[in-house]
Amino acid sequence: MTQLELQRNVKVFRNHGMALEEFSRKTALVVVAGAGPAAAYSGVMAAVCARSAPSLPEANFSGVSRLLQDWAEAKVGAHLRLDASCVDGAIIWGNSWGVHFLPDLYHATVTLPETLARLRERKQPARKVVADDVWLKKDLHQYETLRFISVASRRSYNEVS
Repeated sequence: MTQLELQRNVKVFRNHGMALEEFSRKTALVVVAGAGPAAAYSGVMAAVCARSAPSLPEANFSGVSRLLQDWAEAKVGAHLRLDASCVDGAIIWGNSWGVHFLPDLYHATVTLPETLARLRERKQPARKVVADDVWLKKDLHQYETLRFISVASRRSYNEVS
């Protein structure tokens, strides 16, 4: 996302916030979602929107990036040789630019196929099933960052470094 696109988006979300301030219930919940490089800014845009609607609680605003979450869950599934739909609840902290991006599996779960779950519950904590801290802390993070850079470079987003 270029500086000019970012400035345009700030203006758009400021206007959305002012409209929410004027017309919405004070209990409204607002989710700002993004995909691709714009996803890295969904939290920023949620904050811009919240500041433009001061009578709504800040806790009612959040920014999410489903694309990065889906990538992380798919990679965990592939690592376990399971379908990505077996993994649920990964959280993505930060954005996709290098050290600021961190897939978090502390609350994620893996639903094991019945054939693997005979002696234990089907739904298990993802970190317990993966059981490889090096892969979780290094390889998963590195894979996600490199994947994003690869996609961004093909689309010629010049702000990725």
